[in-house]
Amino acid sequence: QAILASTAATSLPPRPAAMPPHPTAAPEAIVSIVFDMETGDPDDVLTLLLLAGHPRARLRAVTVTPGTRQQVGLIRWILQALGVDGAVRVGAQRWPENADKPLPALNKLRPRTAGHHEMREVDGEQRGGFYGCFGVVPVSDADCERATDVLLEECDERTVLLTGA
Repeated sequence: QAILASTAATSLPPRPAAMPPHPTAAPEAIVSIVFDMETGDPDDVLTLLLLAGHPRARLRAVTVTPGTRQQVGLIRWILQALGVDGAVRVGAQRWPENADKPLPALNKLRPRTAGHHEMREVDGEQRGGFYGCFGVVPVSDADCERATDVLLEECDERTVLLTGA
């Protein structure tokens, strides 16, 4: 009971309405980011959409694993749709060796069902669910670089390397 009484006597200070900014943070700072992702599930694609469209993020490069033409085409389509394609480098693991590597079609992991998971034809292939909302641009070997080269050239002490999980 003595412990409970002493705990009750110490109260926490009132919480501020909003956390003040960090004293060294510039209010309009732009963060340079290199994003490493995969397309096995939607979380990394949603992160790419956020990074490519956020006014305080400067997306310098995107790397993808394993790096098939379909994955690179999806990334290029998103970057084009957001108007940043020419400003963002795209790299893939072991490019172009992995370009034609078999990869399950985007979001074919879900069964054909009604509603938002319904399959539909996009660019001559059946796609559905989340990935049915996106396109894929045709990709040549010149449209992508080796991820190792991109990472070595774009990552420095002023750049955040963000990886999907």
